[in-house]
Amino acid sequence: MNFVWLNNQFGNQIWQIAVATFFFGRGNFAAITSYAVPLKGIGFHAFLHVPCFPFNRETSTLAPQTVYVKRGVPIPRGTNSIIDGQLQDVAYLRNLDARQLLTFDGIDNDFRIVHVRGGDFFTSEPHRPYVKNRDWYLKAIDAVPDMRKHRDKIVLLTNDKKYAGKILPEFLILDVPPLTAFRLMMGCRSLVISASTFSWWAGYLNPSAQIACPSRWCGAGEDSAKYYGHSRLMFIPD
Repeated sequence: MNFVWLNNQFGNQIWQIAVATFFFGRGNFAAITSYAVPLKGIGFHAFLHVPCFPFNRETSTLAPQTVYVKRGVPIPRGTNSIIDGQLQDVAYLRNLDARQLLTFDGIDNDFRIVHVRGGDFFTSEPHRPYVKNRDWYLKAIDAVPDMRKHRDKIVLLTNDKKYAGKILPEFLILDVPPLTAFRLMMGCRSLVISASTFSWWAGYLNPSAQIACPSRWCGAGEDSAKYYGHSRLMFIPD
């Protein structure tokens, strides 16, 4: 049996499930986690047809080989392996309908959404440089034609209401649970995403929104090249 190790938060875990699907195919792997709640803050019901197990000796015996995935290094098919690692590369999404990984659809709405990621990004040294300020968000909003036209319909989604309210006080903050926020971004008309896999995935799964995103992404100073998921992304420099 093959496994994928779920770690970090929701956006990273979607990547991990997607990559396991790329290597093993749907239905040919299970997920393992050390979390009491497998999908931190959202719930494992977010994924479809992927059983989840706590990490223990039995799991380790079933899949003794831990594989740290790197781009260009294939995993032998049919082996009992645990995929582990940061797996953010759109090369793994080729020929994959990522919406099939989820048990939910987007919530169709008429909002123009700006995602402000603060909170944990401020407390994580590698992520702190990628917290965007007011000037960046206003530049991103102006870059999206649909947002310029419908500025009165712009709302904020955020994990840090204090920071979002400070830098963009003119816009309403929607105070909703994380899963609802994700679904709203999946179904909105246009979107500004932060340097966050959470909002990146919501944009990737949105079938038609105009999307502005950072020109540089988190992760050891890497640029956004690995995130070229579709032509609707407009990369906004700092």
